[in-house]
Amino acid sequence: MRDYSREQCDKRVSDCLSIIKESGTKEIDLSQEVLNKMRNRSSSVYADIRQQVGDTLFDAYTKNMNKGE
Repeated sequence: MRDYSREQCDKRVSDCLSIIKESGTKEIDLSQEVLNKMRNRSSSVYADIRQQVGDTLFDAYTKNMNKGE
């Protein structure tokens, strides 16, 4: 059952991405400098979220944030 659910979720995400791309939206790569600036400027937001939801939940949601680097 879990595999079926995962497949359906992946299909919905793929369909949504297709719609976005077909609309003319372009994907851009941000430089490491820009990414670092964004992270620095949003650090207080992450601290607030961590405080509100707790370490366990925050870490579960953010553990793969820097995966592509």
